[in-house]
Amino acid sequence: MPREDVEVPAGRFTGEAAARSWLASACPHVWGLLNSQARQVLPLGLAEFLMRGDVTCGRQHLTFADTEVAALVHVCGESKVADAYRRDLSNVATEAQLAQHLCELSVAVALCRLAGSIRLRPRTGRGETRSDFAVDLAGVCVYGEVKRYDDTAWFTASGRSPRRGRSLVKSPPGMPVPNADRPRSMDLRSKLKNVPSQFPQGTANVLFVFHRSFGDSHRYLQAALFGDTAYGLESDAVDAPAVDGLFARPAWRTVSACYLTHLPPQAPEPGLRSMPRRLYCAPRWRNPQAIVPLPDGVRDVLDTLRPVDEWKRGSPRRRPTVAGRLNARPPCG
Repeated sequence: MPREDVEVPAGRFTGEAAARSWLASACPHVWGLLNSQARQVLPLGLAEFLMRGDVTCGRQHLTFADTEVAALVHVCGESKVADAYRRDLSNVATEAQLAQHLCELSVAVALCRLAGSIRLRPRTGRGETRSDFAVDLAGVCVYGEVKRYDDTAWFTASGRSPRRGRSLVKSPPGMPVPNADRPRSMDLRSKLKNVPSQFPQGTANVLFVFHRSFGDSHRYLQAALFGDTAYGLESDAVDAPAVDGLFARPAWRTVSACYLTHLPPQAPEPGLRSMPRRLYCAPRWRNPQAIVPLPDGVRDVLDTLRPVDEWKRGSPRRRPTVAGRLNARPPCG
């Protein structure tokens, strides 16, 4: 939540200079990550996040992110946090890029709090690639990668008919579904296909996928990982991946597990019970073909991030929540 001594203005800024002034005052730790050029002229993605769309929600996310940055600085030191994030935050071109970095930051801080320490952007030993972070959980070095998924075409594409739906699963060969977009599971496979290259080999590697709500998001992600036949199954009932699942691909044997990750909105929609504003990870999927399976001890630690009571009662699943632009669709993403 925003720092108690910072009032989040409800109105719009009169210009970019006013937005810069507010950011420097209200979010000093985020401001400190920007390079000198970005402090003189805000990068486009950051300016849009502050000045367009739901500006109050955008500023709330940034003040929340400021507390997260402060937590990392306390553990890692200012120079290491700056080395990890300064270049990215100073050059964000869209709201979607900024939201991706904020999602990564939220997961890194949550796991840092569990582990007590963290390495940011560690090298994988595979060329120039780096993971998002590495932490020691239950005596095991765990590498993490964060991806944010938005269904950007859903009801938003210019000229798209509101009557056009979306398929739940892939159509059989030669049988296209009329007046429907391809399943979300296919979009997820396309977005996530190169994830294994962001991990070292021979280590416990966990993928965290951010989505704007729990809702039915777990079904689409499960179908992406295990194949479309797994769409309607309970997560505990899924075992071996089908040939169209990401977990069936040889490269994906590098990935030990995947978690659906969500940050609740600060103020939920009417009819939905408020959840504490912290990171939640649920459900999880172990990769049955992983070279390094997810150790039970690591699973137990990460399970402390599961919203057990809320998930069992189903309150977050009654209908998708709008968690501002950190989880929801950005207009330019």
